[in-house]
Amino acid sequence: MNLVKVAEDHAKKASADASRLAEELRQEQDHSTQIEKARRTAETVSKDLQTRLDEAEAAAMQGGRKIVQKMEQVRDICLSRLSKKVKIHCKNRWKLTNFKLTIQIRCWFSVDHG
Repeated sequence: MNLVKVAEDHAKKASADASRLAEELRQEQDHSTQIEKARRTAETVSKDLQTRLDEAEAAAMQGGRKIVQKMEQVRDICLSRLSKKVKIHCKNRWKLTNFKLTIQIRCWFSVDHG
C-alpha cells in the first residue's frame, strides 16, 4: 500500500510540475508574442520615420535650390540695374565734359574776340 501512495504522490507532483511548466511555457509564449509585435511596430515606425526624414531632406534641398534660384534672379536684376546706371553715368560724364569744353571754347573766343 505504501508503494502505491508513493507512486500517487510522485504522479501528483509530476502533474503539478507539468501544469506549472505548461503555465510557464504559455506565459513565455505570450511574452515572446508581445516582444515580436513590439519589434514589428518599432520596425514599421522606424521605416516611417526614415521615409519622413528622406522627404524632409528632399524638400529642404528643393527649397534651398529655389532660394538659390531666387537669389540668382535678384543678382541678375541688380547687375542689370547697375549696368544701366553705369551707362547713364558714363553718358552724363561725357555730356559734362563736352559742356565744360564748350564753355571753355566760348570763354576763349569771347576773351580773344571780345
